[in-house]
Amino acid sequence: MYLAPLGKQFNGAEESDIECGQRILMQFKDISVHYAYLDITSKKFNSMFNFYANHSNTNILDKLYFAWHSITSPDYTLRQGYTFENFIFIKRICEKYQIDLIFTNTSSTFLFGRQKGRRHIHRSVCFEPFYVLRSVSNSIKSRFHSFLKLFTVLKELQADGVAVISPRDQNYYELVNKLLCTKTKIEVIPLRQFYFPSNNLKRIKSISTISIAFLGSTYNVLHNMKSLEFMVTNLDENFLETHNFYLNLYGSKFPNSIQDSDRIKTHKWVKDINEIYSLNTCFVVPYFLNSGMQSKVFEPLINGRILICDPRTLSNYDFRPFKHFIPAVSGDDFKSALVWVKNNREASLKIGEAALLESRRMIGRDTIHATLNKLLYLNSLNEK
Repeated sequence: MYLAPLGKQFNGAEESDIECGQRILMQFKDISVHYAYLDITSKKFNSMFNFYANHSNTNILDKLYFAWHSITSPDYTLRQGYTFENFIFIKRICEKYQIDLIFTNTSSTFLFGRQKGRRHIHRSVCFEPFYVLRSVSNSIKSRFHSFLKLFTVLKELQADGVAVISPRDQNYYELVNKLLCTKTKIEVIPLRQFYFPSNNLKRIKSISTISIAFLGSTYNVLHNMKSLEFMVTNLDENFLETHNFYLNLYGSKFPNSIQDSDRIKTHKWVKDINEIYSLNTCFVVPYFLNSGMQSKVFEPLINGRILICDPRTLSNYDFRPFKHFIPAVSGDDFKSALVWVKNNREASLKIGEAALLESRRMIGRDTIHATLNKLLYLNSLNEK
């Protein structure tokens, strides 16, 4: 059983990760995949089943089991779609179709994976107690939310396995695992869209005009806004004009202060991602949040583009500076790195090519398949 929140369309990195996760599971020949998507707004499941869950034969144990998980889940994201009706719906499906394993995606579906007699694997997109500390501007609120998210982690470690998104997150989960003396299997599975590499994107063979891309997602999120402000302040019109650079900004909900100019252009939603990677040579990523594995960092690598980033954004993946990417922390670092690319075009191309080869080995199809296979079949999951 594959459970995930329902998005209007699979546009963002998280939505693509969820959609690709289902597609990957369906490629396992000995697995029958049943899926259901939870609409958070209506609190209803949209599923492959033409199925009505009869509530007339529910018993007191069902109600107690549901109540226990509700009461012990102070984080609202765990409970936002967790109604008794939905709980029974998933329970009846598990019984009718003899579901062996439930794979949940994001916190909003996690509690539905807690079904007696079924193994449970959960997909974590970030270690949330650290994430919210810097995603909420009010320090008191951020500490309170971080505390609540710690309870979510404790819940997640009640699953049989957790598929984390980076080595850095694996270290965090393993630390809590150790403190709790639990034996939950923690495995790293990168963004699952990397399982399906683009076959249409051409490799860069030469660099003429240097176009720079900043992929910022939506700018009503604090860390994206800070990153945007950092880039346009440091890579300003004068710097770009002097070195004949062009800066392309991608995302939605740009602030009114960001306007197009001769050297800076804003782009909203781009349907064909190959358009972004065909247009731009360099991708810049500063660091403003201890979050999960960001597509804005790893997509350029796996597409063989030149990545200039703060090393912390690589989430403890073993990419090497000046071999697979160009490190930069301060504004002056980013400027210097771009000028270096301009003056060392052949060497820059080699960095992009090395990044492509190493990323496809480290976070590509074979790695994702092998790790998922380990989570699905490893006997130690039953030895808890």
